[in-house]
Amino acid sequence: LPSEFGPFNCLALSDGTRIRAICPVAPQALDVFRAFKSPVWGLPRGLGDMPRDVICPADPEAEAALLPCVAAHLRTVRPQRGWFILGRVLEGSVAWRCLRAVNPRRYYADRDAAAHMIDCDRPFAALTSRLSRKFRANMRLAHNRLAKLPNVRFVRTVDAACAGAAFDRFLEVEASGWKGEAGDRTAVALKPKQLAFYRAWVAALVSSGRCEFNELRSGDTCVASTFCIHVEEECAVVKIGYDERFAQVAPGHLVLEQIFRQYCEDPSTKRINLVSAFAWNARWEPQVVGSYNVYLGVGGLAARARVGLLRMSFRYWPVMKRLLQRFSAGGRIVRRLARG
Repeated sequence: LPSEFGPFNCLALSDGTRIRAICPVAPQALDVFRAFKSPVWGLPRGLGDMPRDVICPADPEAEAALLPCVAAHLRTVRPQRGWFILGRVLEGSVAWRCLRAVNPRRYYADRDAAAHMIDCDRPFAALTSRLSRKFRANMRLAHNRLAKLPNVRFVRTVDAACAGAAFDRFLEVEASGWKGEAGDRTAVALKPKQLAFYRAWVAALVSSGRCEFNELRSGDTCVASTFCIHVEEECAVVKIGYDERFAQVAPGHLVLEQIFRQYCEDPSTKRINLVSAFAWNARWEPQVVGSYNVYLGVGGLAARARVGLLRMSFRYWPVMKRLLQRFSAGGRIVRRLARG
């Protein structure tokens, strides 16, 4: 996706014979206490809260070399930027493994969020047995209400010939509620550049069999839809939308339940990545995987000094903030920094 700060690049790690790893890099701006912006490098973030990563097949030698080589290269690029930020990196990801080869004094990892994972390498009954009694009762109620709707069915679309129509239905249902015109306007259909990216992305993924849409329909109405992608043994639920006119049947939970059931019966898929850590996902008792913003200093001794100062700011700023807020003048300073 295009960035307002400059073009997207890929840095390829080569041994002279073949490419061993790839690191996507884009110019960005870092908010410093929300008071001013500083130019930095970072993993592209055009898809918002989607987890980000580098590309490196299981290869200890390449993993050890990638980030030091990236930092060394970025040090030569002019104008120089003092940081390379690996934002929204999950524990256990490729980028997380690559960090093991980096001197801890050269980076700081700040946990900012999490992602929910569902283990589907087990029977569906074992998955649901862990759910709370109240949630299981709510799901039975949702199924009873769903049964009163006409011609109810779940539809899974993986065929390239039908994917375009399924994507259009997903766009329509996502924009019908709080993400649409009357809400916060974050629906894909309302963002032309993002929409063009998603159409090209879906076309590429479908052609390689790595994309699917799971829908809950009643008659000709799409009640809920999910956009999912596959990476090796993982299925990621990238986006989900539902028609709020049917909120009483919990369509989001019902379509997720169908996905969980489907993949508990599919030995090729071991886990489902729910991408976000929304509270309503927690009802499914997922595994919680930490998400980090990793600040990698670019440069020599100055980079180590910057990392040390950043580590201190993360550690002591909350304490300073509480102290400042005890005084009227300090409270005004904190509010001004928060407003930017």
